[in-house]
Amino acid sequence: MTIPSNGKDTKIKVISYTKQKGNKLLQYTSTDNKTYEKSTLDLSDYSDMLSSVQTTDMYSDLKIVKNSVTVNGKSTVQIQAQLKGEDIAGLLAQLGLNGDNTQGTSSDYSSLSPITISLWIDKKTYYPVKQTIDMKDFMNEYLSSLVADSDMSYSKIKTSVTYKNFNKATKFSLPKACK
Repeated sequence: MTIPSNGKDTKIKVISYTKQKGNKLLQYTSTDNKTYEKSTLDLSDYSDMLSSVQTTDMYSDLKIVKNSVTVNGKSTVQIQAQLKGEDIAGLLAQLGLNGDNTQGTSSDYSSLSPITISLWIDKKTYYPVKQTIDMKDFMNEYLSSLVADSDMSYSKIKTSVTYKNFNKATKFSLPKACK
């Protein structure tokens, strides 16, 4: 993750481990690889959340933007979609978040710019190779809706995930800080 501050980009590497314990998923997340924040999610809640996110109904302008592009040595097809503000509000409501922020005020997501999601799919295996989520316009408009007359804005908010080594997990142990 890259965070611009005072005209300089600050890169933050986020490390995450997830393990199943009974009917719970335990996730440990760290930005310094020393201390980890633990979160717990019930598997039934996780399943409900995945089913609400893994539908194409909530995406608009879903289209193939490049039919043949090489990413990480793989021949892929690039798909792009928009996640509109009103769909984000609906997703937050499904997750029980209802779009309310911590100050108890509600945001009108429907007037905000959409989030752009790009996904590169391996043409041979159909596995995902890469995913990017561009939230810059959405977050700048969201920030403006929360704080009037704010001088703060984002020059870039983009997450990028690379997928590889499917079904080739090696044995590893969780760091002691995760136990």
